[in-house]
Amino acid sequence: MNVCLLVTGLGGGRVPRALLDHVGVLGDDVRVVVAVTEPGVLGTDDPRLASASIVPVSEAVGASRFDVAVATGWRSAASLFRVPATRHVLYVAELEHRAFGPGDPEGIPAALALDLPVDFVVEGRWLAEEIMALRPEARVRVVRPGVARSSPAAGSARLSVLAEGPAAEAALAAMSEPHEVAARVGDADVVLMLSSRDGVLGAPLAGFACGATAVVTPVPGHDELVQHRVNGLVTDPDDVRGAARWLDLLARDGELLASLREGAARTVEEWPTIEAAADEFRAALAEIAASEPPDDARWPVRLMDDAIARTTVVREHMRYLDEALRRAEQAAAPVERVRALARRPALRPFARVWRKLRR
Repeated sequence: MNVCLLVTGLGGGRVPRALLDHVGVLGDDVRVVVAVTEPGVLGTDDPRLASASIVPVSEAVGASRFDVAVATGWRSAASLFRVPATRHVLYVAELEHRAFGPGDPEGIPAALALDLPVDFVVEGRWLAEEIMALRPEARVRVVRPGVARSSPAAGSARLSVLAEGPAAEAALAAMSEPHEVAARVGDADVVLMLSSRDGVLGAPLAGFACGATAVVTPVPGHDELVQHRVNGLVTDPDDVRGAARWLDLLARDGELLASLREGAARTVEEWPTIEAAADEFRAALAEIAASEPPDDARWPVRLMDDAIARTTVVREHMRYLDEALRRAEQAAAPVERVRALARRPALRPFARVWRKLRR
């Protein structure tokens, strides 16, 4: 099977980690060409791409036909149908359009990518449910990220916490109990992830694989990995002190910490390994390549409806900003007029009175 994987670039987290894991162990029966859609360095020292061919997208466009072309996000999806392939796929690790505010124009193409006549491969059941709610006719296959099982981290006298992100670091700083800051996931008793992004649970999963537990916020999809007081803890979003109190509890209650770490280990035992996940990914691509193309009769209408809806949101946001700016200018206008008059020599005594009144 010949697969073209479209990416915007290499490194910097621009390719989903799970997808790189799949490519690294797909096997000799799958030939992978990684097509980079944006200018940049084509070389990489990532061992998972050692057997893949890395080329600019222009070279992939001129290549012979692929069995499957896979876009890894809305930016690379712009080049997806330029690549000659029997089937086209969008790989979804998160709902990218949710990361943009109402005034961000990038939110429009990010949302429209979900309207394309493609098959979907997603990293979690919650993503499949979200896409099916938007497109009941969509064909969606779930392939969970694989996990590399490691030896559990050795316990220490103090709670060792790996903080992922600024919010987690703030919660760590707010702890009152003695603790240690872990430099890597293999040294941590707890992985702290207070992200607001959909389904960003790679670090907690890696922590589970090393025998740690996790404290996370209830982002969409978190319940597919973390069960409160079973293998981890779920804290309220936007409550840094609340997360710090959970960490203080784990630092004091060794039995609870041990129970959660045992629950995390059981979760990993039931989770697919990297090799098993790659087998599922290979099977999903083979099934897609052998299937009939998705129904494309409705996608132009859906695409236009969503384009109009997103454009309306941006227009309303700009109208709100224009109105706020107009009100601010009107409020500032009297002050500016008084200042201009106060600069006239004949009115300087009145300027002193004005300054006194403002105090």
